[in-house]
Amino acid sequence: MDIKVIRAAETWQRAGAYYVRIQGMAKQHGITLRREFDEHDTPDTKYIVLTDGDFPVATARLYPIDGTSAMIGRVVVLPEYRGRGLGSRVVNEAESWLSDLGFENAVVESRDVAVGFYRRLGYEITDPEVRHGDTFDCIRMEKKLLRVRNATVDDFDRITEIYGIAQEFMIRSGNPAQWGRFYPPSDLIEDDIRDGICKVICKGDDIVGVFSLLVTPEPTYDHIEGGEWLNDEPYLTIHRVAGDGTAHGLLRCAADYSKKLSDNVRIDTHADNSIMQRQIEKNGFVKCGTIYVENGTPRIAYQWTAEGKRDPAGDHR
Repeated sequence: MDIKVIRAAETWQRAGAYYVRIQGMAKQHGITLRREFDEHDTPDTKYIVLTDGDFPVATARLYPIDGTSAMIGRVVVLPEYRGRGLGSRVVNEAESWLSDLGFENAVVESRDVAVGFYRRLGYEITDPEVRHGDTFDCIRMEKKLLRVRNATVDDFDRITEIYGIAQEFMIRSGNPAQWGRFYPPSDLIEDDIRDGICKVICKGDDIVGVFSLLVTPEPTYDHIEGGEWLNDEPYLTIHRVAGDGTAHGLLRCAADYSKKLSDNVRIDTHADNSIMQRQIEKNGFVKCGTIYVENGTPRIAYQWTAEGKRDPAGDHR
C-alpha cells in the first residue's frame, strides 16, 4: 500500500470521502443517501481521506460540538482494505487535526460492536445509555487529546518519575541495556529543561509523557553504517521518549509535533527495543542504518522526510 493522508479542502477531495462512505457503509448496510449525508455534511465540514495511490480507501468526518470538543464520525474503511490498520490510522489523523485546531476532547458515537476498537485507541464510555438508531446501536465515548508544551523546572519531579516508570517497563520487556535504571541522569534532564529542548506531553492538565527535541545536529549521527540518511538537509532529532503508561500514541504525538516544525526528523532506538521500533516505523520513519551513541553502543537509526509526501493540490501529510 502507498497510503497518503488528505485533510480535505477541495471538492474533489471531499468526493473521495463521499465515495468511501457510499461504497463502504451506505451500500453495504442499505443506508439511503439522505440518511448517510445529514445536517453535519456541510461545505465547512472537515474530512480526513486516506488514499492508496490516488484511490480513496478510508475516511472520517470532523465537526465541532462546542469550543473544546469535536465529534469524529462516519469512520469508514473500504471492505477490501479492512484489517490493515487503516481504521486506527484515520482516527489518529482526525485526532491530530483536531489538536491542531485547538480542541481538547474528541467524541465518538461508537457502534456497540466497535467499542473495543475505540477503547484500544484510548476512548472511554461517558454515557452508558445505548442510542438506538435506524441502522446501528451506538454508545458515546470520549478521549482527552494530547498536547505538547515546553517543560519547566516545576515539572522536574514528574519527568523523573515518568523516566523511572519507563526504565522499569523496558527492563520487564526484555530491554534492560538501553537505559537500565540510571538513564537519563538528573543532570541531563535539568540541562534539557534549561536548554528548552525538553517537551512534556499532557492529557488535560496531567503530564503523561516526555521527550527531548534537538534542533541542532546530533553529533552521533555524523557516522552511519549499513546504510545512509535519506538526505543531508537540516533536521530535528527526537530523543528520550517516555510515558507513564496511561496514554496512547505518545510517539505519534511527539512525531507529529516535530513534523510540523521540520521536513526532516530523525530518531534512533536500541535493537532490543522492539516495541519502539514498531512504533517508529508505524509513524512513517524509514530505517537508515546503524549509529553509535556516546558510550559506543549501537542504535538503529531512522529518518522521516516530507519530501514527496505533499501534493500541491491538497494538504497531504
